[in-house]
Amino acid sequence: MEDRHKIYYKGAVVLGVALIAAFFIYRGTGIGQTKSLEEQGLNEYIDPSKNPKYNQVYNEIIFSGDGVTKEELDNINTVVNLKDNIEEPEAIIGEEKVPIGKVKTGQKIRSISYNSAKEDTKIVEINYYRGKDEVLETKKSKRKELKEQRNQNSEVKQLLTKLDEEIIEEEQKVQKNKGNWDKKIKNKKTQVDFIKTKTQKAVSSNNKELMDILYPSKESIDKLNNEILEERKKIKELGLDKIWKREELKQKIVSMFMPQVKAGYLSNFISTLVIYPRSNIGLRIDLKGNGVYNGNGFHLWTANGGNAQKFKFMDDSGEIKYAGNTNFCLDRDRNEYRNGAKIQLYGCNSSEAQKWVAFPSGEIKPVGNQSYCLDASAGVNQGSTLHLWQCHGGSNQKFQVGEEDFGKFDYFTRLHAASSTSLGVNSLGSIPGSGHALVSMPKYQKSNGKWHITNTFSLWSSSTLDNANDNSSGRTNNMTANGYLNIDAGGGGFRDWENGNRNPGDYGGEFAGYRRTTSSIPKQRFEELKFMNGYKVDNYDKKIYNQCNVNCASYSTILYNKYNKGSDWGDSYNDPDYNPNSMIGISGVNCAYPGNIYNVLK
Repeated sequence: MEDRHKIYYKGAVVLGVALIAAFFIYRGTGIGQTKSLEEQGLNEYIDPSKNPKYNQVYNEIIFSGDGVTKEELDNINTVVNLKDNIEEPEAIIGEEKVPIGKVKTGQKIRSISYNSAKEDTKIVEINYYRGKDEVLETKKSKRKELKEQRNQNSEVKQLLTKLDEEIIEEEQKVQKNKGNWDKKIKNKKTQVDFIKTKTQKAVSSNNKELMDILYPSKESIDKLNNEILEERKKIKELGLDKIWKREELKQKIVSMFMPQVKAGYLSNFISTLVIYPRSNIGLRIDLKGNGVYNGNGFHLWTANGGNAQKFKFMDDSGEIKYAGNTNFCLDRDRNEYRNGAKIQLYGCNSSEAQKWVAFPSGEIKPVGNQSYCLDASAGVNQGSTLHLWQCHGGSNQKFQVGEEDFGKFDYFTRLHAASSTSLGVNSLGSIPGSGHALVSMPKYQKSNGKWHITNTFSLWSSSTLDNANDNSSGRTNNMTANGYLNIDAGGGGFRDWENGNRNPGDYGGEFAGYRRTTSSIPKQRFEELKFMNGYKVDNYDKKIYNQCNVNCASYSTILYNKYNKGSDWGDSYNDPDYNPNSMIGISGVNCAYPGNIYNVLK
């Protein structure tokens, strides 16, 4: 009888424990369900059509010299009506933006901007009076550029045909209004001459078209979120999060005895990195037996956080050094270019056999002959030896350069844009229209709620070279020794996300004159952008996303969209999937300017 009571008692205890567990599981699930997507490091769909500016056109008139007074502006109003808008135009006075109605007598207006219900003839008229139609000139310039490429790419022929049609349509529009304009010129010659001398630039762009480019669809957002969740699941299954915890502990111990390196002395490739197959994040390129001697080979091996799997990519020389002993480099035996050539460890000697290029498409190639790739000889499997093989696009030639910090962070890419009429810290020049746009890459540490500063990418000139602390030429890595990120030139620009706690402004909004939008991305995409797009070596300065002469807004938009829209864009300029020309044609404006992006970002 007692035994029966014991059985009942044990059963009741088990049932009670099960009920309690079920309650907590249910409660935990409820918490998971109520947690916002932002708190989970995921993306929330933003419908651009809900933005009140969606169906409007953004217009901007920039004046030359020191600007015009309100009284002088009346000369333009007599020729072109600037008051018939959805909202009152805003004027830049000094460094301040104010409604046009609040401009005082004698104050100099550097520029005015306004939104209208639809495209009208105001901007076109002003440009006509100045003797130049911006829209027509832009299209004709693009036609000339495309004609030069026509024989190399069949896709260009289609673009060219479409562009020719647009040019004819634009010329017909100009001709249609020419009669009216000529009458105005005859009757108001003084005012027209004033417009010619005082107006530097007049542009307009369709907000709807630009917002459709900037904001990804719900399908893209869902795809991106599913990729992030799938990656997190794999990280747990493979135990990769345990490796970074062990590594973090080691680093803490080491940092107690060694001075910390300031951010200003770091470039994209100074940190210790791993190389793993894109199709299997649980494997690493590994030095066989961790034997540090000339001629030892490499193979794929399970991730373990050991020294045999750590490398340093040297941004200036193209060397891939063994992190455990930086006197040794990844080397092609006898500098051979042939299928099956051995990839080995060898003392660094600055020879061609030790110079490599890491491409965004995943291939790692020798600089001297880029028809060959690093290749896992027995496929993406443990023990597969590394050798050289002609590039064929297979998964055994697709590698990812990255950090061994799986499970530690949520990863992001962010598009920034300053108003192109902003001055002061937001301007790199003395005239309006010189605002800046860029892509930056923050990552969020889950354990302590801190943001970490990483890279920025932008285009400031036609050069493609990287610089450490300014935007004077091409892509940049704008970290400073003080531990914050400079957005504009040198050390005097504005600072973004200093290492502090997450706040609502981190995902969007405005900060120091810049507006921004942020997208959560998988770790692998983050690393593809940070490392594979940031890698440059001698004789390799024509990298993708910069093959055509675009401005910083076009460049940043194209680069940002490659990663936040979840699409696998082409890896070369000739790939039809990679088409920066599709960004050109927003009312004839070259992907708009920073101010156009600024205008539509919330």
